[in-house]
Amino acid sequence: MNWFQQSLLPSVKRKWVTEGKRCRALELLYRTIPDVLDQTPRTAIFAPDTDTGGLYTDAPFAEVMVYLSPDLEHESQEQVNFTVAHEFAHVVLKHSPLCWNHEQSRHDEQTVDRLAKEWGFDRPSQPYKVNREMLTVYRDYLASRAEDALSAVSGS
Repeated sequence: MNWFQQSLLPSVKRKWVTEGKRCRALELLYRTIPDVLDQTPRTAIFAPDTDTGGLYTDAPFAEVMVYLSPDLEHESQEQVNFTVAHEFAHVVLKHSPLCWNHEQSRHDEQTVDRLAKEWGFDRPSQPYKVNREMLTVYRDYLASRAEDALSAVSGS
């Protein structure tokens, strides 16, 4: 199976994966471990934007589904890369999607972290990093709030 053709592209065509950090992480994962991903079950990748309130669907092209939260777009690219690798390690290892045993769940999480690390994706020590882009967005937000306050004062 070609993972890119059978899993990623159908998810993109359904607009379940759009441009952003999660898409870049998926592309990096495929460039890093294409042979591994080509051996996985067909996977629906659901990485909705923040406007998607919910979803009820079938995924006839897929055997499993991986959900990548819109909140990941606010994390560092390093964190997103790790999270995507971590979730696909669950797919590769064929972990049960529902594990009610705490010890087994903890073991599974440690196992997928190790596999992600073997692929070159370490869990970041500080998942949320303040970077120049975040500071620029925050500065612009504060400036707009100040402009709104000045407009309110001068308009009265």
